[in-house]
Amino acid sequence: MKSIKNIKLLMFVGLLLHVGIDFARGLLDNLQRPYKKGGIEYREASGPTMEDFLAATRIDNLAAKGSREENIINAAKNGDHKNIATLIAPGVDLEAKDDQDRTALMRAAEKGYSDVVKILLDAGAYVSTKTKYGMTALLMAADGNHVEVVKLLIARGATSDECFRDVFVRAAIFDNAEMVKALVGEGAKISCDIIDEAYRLGGHRNIIIEHLKSQCNSSEIVD
Repeated sequence: MKSIKNIKLLMFVGLLLHVGIDFARGLLDNLQRPYKKGGIEYREASGPTMEDFLAATRIDNLAAKGSREENIINAAKNGDHKNIATLIAPGVDLEAKDDQDRTALMRAAEKGYSDVVKILLDAGAYVSTKTKYGMTALLMAADGNHVEVVKLLIARGATSDECFRDVFVRAAIFDNAEMVKALVGEGAKISCDIIDEAYRLGGHRNIIIEHLKSQCNSSEIVD
């Protein structure tokens, strides 16, 4: 009896959601309809349509429920390196995302699980995958001040990450010497315009940035 009530409740909730989406769609469409005033036809400035809203909230490459990809993401979220190693197999999509637009690498990076990050990178996870809002594993690791993870990502080419400039400059502004050192990495190539910006906004207090600034006109730094 209870299960029948639960099914009816779920059906009712589903109906409400369906009606709500249809209502919102109709409202947005009405806002864009032309109208006449004094014999002249006007059209309201077009705003976002329901299709625009749905597209903005849609997750690209969403991991299927119960799939190996979803299990890998969950294991990464929990720092479960043993299960990660077991779950990774030929053909698995390491760029699949959860319902919050995060890949397994992003989940491990934001939690600071360096052992999981290394396993995923070794298995071929792409270091610079972005969320819909442009966030990357590097940005998430730096936000959590996970220096060891940042070092791993830099070693795999994260200096070409679109978020690198913001992460590097912010570390300079807050005089986070350990993070600056991790971001520079061994043999990292950082453009002089990034170094100049970091130096100008507070990096002059950091001996590493000071040294990089002095080398900007030499071949050691590549623009």
